[in-house]
Amino acid sequence: MVFENKTVSLASIDLSDQAYRITTDRNLDQLIESINMLGMIHPPLLIEKGSVFIVLSGFRRIQAARHLGWPTLAARVTDAAADTSACIQYAIADNTLQRQLNLIEVSRALNLLSGCFSDMDQLAKTAASLSLPGNIGVIKKIQKLCRLSKLVQDLVVAGILSLPMALALEKIPPEACSAFAGIFNELRPSLGKQREIFTFVKEIALREGKPFVSILAETEISQTLNNENLSRPQKTSKIRTYLKQRRFPVLMEAQNKFDEFKTNLPIGNNFKLIPPAGFEGREHVIQLNFSSLDELNSHRSTLAKLIENEQFNQYWSGI
Repeated sequence: MVFENKTVSLASIDLSDQAYRITTDRNLDQLIESINMLGMIHPPLLIEKGSVFIVLSGFRRIQAARHLGWPTLAARVTDAAADTSACIQYAIADNTLQRQLNLIEVSRALNLLSGCFSDMDQLAKTAASLSLPGNIGVIKKIQKLCRLSKLVQDLVVAGILSLPMALALEKIPPEACSAFAGIFNELRPSLGKQREIFTFVKEIALREGKPFVSILAETEISQTLNNENLSRPQKTSKIRTYLKQRRFPVLMEAQNKFDEFKTNLPIGNNFKLIPPAGFEGREHVIQLNFSSLDELNSHRSTLAKLIENEQFNQYWSGI
């Protein structure tokens, strides 16, 4: 594939044709400042089609040049007869060799490239040569990201949604996907908490035969999200607790009763009584925190009081 160095009129470049676009970044401020100071260090790649030019790579550089009022710019130009597969590989390489792509950009690149290969092994080999993932399983997963809503893609780019969570949202109805994305955008919970919220809602919906969106629209959740007096972590905690109670009502009732029972026991903050997992069985754990021998010795007295406590004995005899 041959490129010719040319000076091209900016007015003749068709930015509406974004077939080869990979980058997701629309912010031009830093790029405009850089080009204004240093000029166009790396010329865009263009395809000449009659009187217009199609962009292979360099969309943002061209936009920045237009913003600066340049009438022309230097570019590397190939003709319309150029092989499509080669054009795609040049577009990808021009991006991957300059910077690290985000997941959505990788997805766009892989989807572009997949149109050139019917054989997955060849696709994987070519992808690896272009600094893209070369594992077939990973490729198939990342390709799906381009099918998600713009909101979900934006959250992936921002690092709010991980690949596993985005792929989980890809499997549910679009309206539910958007509802989850909106909540995660508002709360910014960790991946573990995102998974927990998603799993609770999914299991509640399956058990009760309700759509995901009806669970997410319940008053307790909407009021929490709209409560301006709560921080994001507080909102996340309240929603997780509510969903856990909805999902495991018997377990949560037992936990609440146990927590209330503990408040009346003669133990301090450094003496913890931990019930069996799922309140199944009789094995409890006592955790003692101390920073001196005196504090450790005081726990001996606390333990004696606990053994003699009537309420504790009643609790123990009832399990």
